[in-house]
Amino acid sequence: DDLLRHFSANGAKVALVFPARTGDHVDNVLILSYRQLPDDMSDVAQAGRSLADRLAAAGSSIAWEDKLYRQAHFDSLTNLPNRVMLRDRMEQALLRADREGFSVAAMLVDLDDFKQVNDSLGHNAGDRLLVAIAERLTGQARVTDTVARLAGDEFVVLIADLQRDSAISVVDRIASKITAELARPADLAGRRVSSPASIGIALYPENAGSYEDLLMAADAAMYESKRNRRGGYRFYSPSMNVAVRERFDLAQELREAIERKEFFLVYQPKVEAATGRIVGAEALVRWASPKRGLVSPVQFIPVIDEIGLQGRLGEWVLDTACAQAMAWNRMGYPALAISVNVSPSQIHGGEIVNLVREALDRHGLDPRNLELEVLESMAVNDASGTNSILAELR
Repeated sequence: DDLLRHFSANGAKVALVFPARTGDHVDNVLILSYRQLPDDMSDVAQAGRSLADRLAAAGSSIAWEDKLYRQAHFDSLTNLPNRVMLRDRMEQALLRADREGFSVAAMLVDLDDFKQVNDSLGHNAGDRLLVAIAERLTGQARVTDTVARLAGDEFVVLIADLQRDSAISVVDRIASKITAELARPADLAGRRVSSPASIGIALYPENAGSYEDLLMAADAAMYESKRNRRGGYRFYSPSMNVAVRERFDLAQELREAIERKEFFLVYQPKVEAATGRIVGAEALVRWASPKRGLVSPVQFIPVIDEIGLQGRLGEWVLDTACAQAMAWNRMGYPALAISVNVSPSQIHGGEIVNLVREALDRHGLDPRNLELEVLESMAVNDASGTNSILAELR
């Protein structure tokens, strides 16, 4: 209406309106105005329709290119920049840092209990949690920062243009705020769910000389944070590289150790204090490495858990302990209750009941001679699921 009034005020008596359609939508309108009706009206109408069609085609092409760009550079779930966009922005930030003498911080955020949320509440709830985390991170970051979703439950906060003498203090404040924000419970499927995150922080050029090295340093710091205090944050230090490499080598050797049968069990006796009589024993796994010698469980058990081998090792421990208990029975020793530790993966995977039944049947061991030890934290975190499995075992 405003356009038509404008034309009228400038002496136009006739206006021809041609909608430019993209599918069912009118994206643009072509208006041709005249002070008097043209003599070649049919030619004008045909030219107007042709031009409107060209406008529609151009609009459709621009919309399609915009859609392709967003698909290539933004995460479809959270609408955050993805890995491709993050790399572009980070490399630009590193160039500015070299030119202006700034520092750049990469903050890698990894949720601590995301798998448990997915397993317990379903993937829809997990997606809602990721969206909520994205909003919280964006809310705590500065306007000039970039919050990106790297993959799965990993996010990156890129903090650019930091003055080098104050970079650590600025990043420390941001990390502290983000840690507190992510520790707040979220409402998912009618439940209050806490899913804190472990954060690793690395600085350019202090800790790394390129985009890839900066992310690797932040990743190393994040795993150090997760090992030391879940739900916290940690800055990168050069010594972490040595620790990460050592952990990688240890993981490779552990995979081979299971295949080569380098593990063995020792049995810690349980003694009745009043009589001194041995009434039971706890099966404890040990690793005799050809390269490292006798390795402490404190060193290898956490790595076994991280690389997902606790199920295979736990199954071997259970079977070996049952076989040993039966061997002692055949040798004429009094029946002893053998205690075996059960990993969270065996409980959550739901396989423990069948594994126990098969081990007892295979070796002919009386069920009363087997005890299973379950972590209290595992029972508390998944009370209903754990209780049903424990009842079935009993």
